[in-house]
Amino acid sequence: MTREIQEYLLKKFEKKVDDVIVFRSQVKKEQLKFANNKLSVVKDWKSQDLGVFVAKDQKVVLSSLKKFDKKSSNEFVEKVLKFVEKSEVNENYNGIYSGKAKYKKVKDLYDKKIEDMDSCSIVKECIDRGGELGVKRLAGVFENSIYEESILGSNGVDVT
Repeated sequence: MTREIQEYLLKKFEKKVDDVIVFRSQVKKEQLKFANNKLSVVKDWKSQDLGVFVAKDQKVVLSSLKKFDKKSSNEFVEKVLKFVEKSEVNENYNGIYSGKAKYKKVKDLYDKKIEDMDSCSIVKECIDRGGELGVKRLAGVFENSIYEESILGSNGVDVT
């Protein structure tokens, strides 16, 4: 899923509701299991999520989208708009923050070498080192993950 769908949803909702926030997250994970000094399972996967918070006339809805194309996005917008119309008023809702918030970029938040890491080599090194230390049977799990999250809002928030 790309940022384009996130921006597309923001523009579609902005025209029809009081407040909207579109959340996007992506994760790439890798997992390696080893037992008896041998690699036994290698698995990797990616997942994507997209959620929206919508408010109109003090009625609020939080929902998520599973297909990330324009056709599905258009259908999703219509369903959410129908749902928000039928929702009850939330007397406690007073809108999202409309001031100009500034978010600093955090440098060196994570080690960029993780993206190019050779997990199999790391597990092999661990197994080999265990053997050097006299460990007869070594077992474990090695995991790494890379997350990316983004928030866009009708109040001007744009954080990645």
